[in-house]
Amino acid sequence: MDPTRIIGDRVAEVRDARRMTQEALAQAMRDVGIDWGRVVVAKLEKGIRPFVKVDEFLALCVVLEICPVDLLVPIDLGEYQPYRVAPKVAATAGNVREWVSGEALLIAAPKPEPPSYKPVTLLNSIRWMSADRANRVAERYFRKKKEKEKDEEDSK
Repeated sequence: MDPTRIIGDRVAEVRDARRMTQEALAQAMRDVGIDWGRVVVAKLEKGIRPFVKVDEFLALCVVLEICPVDLLVPIDLGEYQPYRVAPKVAATAGNVREWVSGEALLIAAPKPEPPSYKPVTLLNSIRWMSADRANRVAERYFRKKKEKEKDEEDSK
């Protein structure tokens, strides 16, 4: 399932849990500056609207009082369940959650026909992060290497 469809399903689920009507959600979106009507909400929830703009996505998160990662990658998707990040790229739902949260790099598996792209290096990804988050992410990826080196030293 594509991310926009997941967002639509999740919006319907959270809206229902909040006991909001589609019109109430549309009004709440208008209240935060997104010009939506009930029909836009209905089309998104039914999968007829094939896109959600970034400002709309963030406004939905504000209005529905949900973290962006939880609207984009629902917790009911199993940790190792495939999640389509792009038409020809997938990763596990757990990895996508951590990636969207900024706590991990995306470990993607190209679908049958790999697109033409350069492998992402740690440095390319962390250069855009705050220093504290970059340190956490780098440590996470180098921890196993450090542990392995320590084990080798201890065995000598």
